Amino acid sequence: MVEIERKYRMVNNENRDELLKLALTHLNPAEGYETNGLIPFNAQQFNEFSLAYHHDQMGSAGLWGFKDVNNNVVCEPKYLFEPIVCGDTYIVCIGSGWKHTDDLSDGKIWSEIQKWGLVDKKQKTLIPFDYDELECINFEWVDDNNTKGDIFVGRKYLEDNSEFYMECEIINNKNEKLIENKYSDVDYRIEYNQLVVYKNRERSADSSTKGFAGVYDFNLNKEIIHPNKYRQIEIVDYNLFLVSDDVDNYYNATLINENDQIIGKENEWDSVSKRFESPKDYIYCGKTMDGKYYRFNIKNNKIVDLIEISSEDYLK
Repeated sequence: MVEIERKYRMVNNENRDELLKLALTHLNPAEGYETNGLIPFNAQQFNEFSLAYHHDQMGSAGLWGFKDVNNNVVCEPKYLFEPIVCGDTYIVCIGSGWKHTDDLSDGKIWSEIQKWGLVDKKQKTLIPFDYDELECINFEWVDDNNTKGDIFVGRKYLEDNSEFYMECEIINNKNEKLIENKYSDVDYRIEYNQLVVYKNRERSADSSTKGFAGVYDFNLNKEIIHPNKYRQIEIVDYNLFLVSDDVDNYYNATLINENDQIIGKENEWDSVSKRFESPKDYIYCGKTMDGKYYRFNIKNNKIVDLIEISSEDYLK
């Protein structure tokens, strides 16, 4: 979409028809970046707006295979979206293929079957294609085009009569289940070896959301905050959490530890984060509900060394 964005700047604000034409004629990529000696290529280019339904990866839909750096095909096109690189492994999707059926609008296509799994660079299956979604949740950025990680969340869509429409499994790249508990969803990534988990809700939430958030600790291999009280949880540091019991008032939040003990005042904070910059004497910074900014430390489950700072210092 970079080319569209570049051309967009050339389009007069009054001429939206030209912008729409650019978007509708833009094809998904023909090729991806080289990693591990492999280059993904797309043998079925089409416009992402050809898809009958929204998909988070719609901008890379097609029919993808791999070739080596000498342009030799090492994997025939069979993946429905551009492979997602995770170190020397790839999250990929197989299915029934993009095609038009009578139940779709004119010109629209869809793949009725879409299942995600994990393969290595030799296309050996590491995680079976059993999941409706697969995502790495302990990734580390290696460079702009590559990440590494070995813990994944696999999501499965359930029947209509289920309590919630989705459940997930936490697995490693050896297809070993790491958490026995059944959760509806989990957060985007593991922080300080802890993970926010959700029951009867997705990780994204709004005022209609009914479910709850909890925390799983991989050091202890157990759930330390049960998903039955707080609507939102943010991991600030190991065993330090910003919680709220109301999605609508998410920013009216409270600091707690792993024992559900309140640190400071209840419903005091708009945001809290761990600091990695100077001065090193202060570990945390936060913004309170009255719009003031602070640096502080925590000792014996109490806020200490509290100093008020300017918004400019807060953003440094």
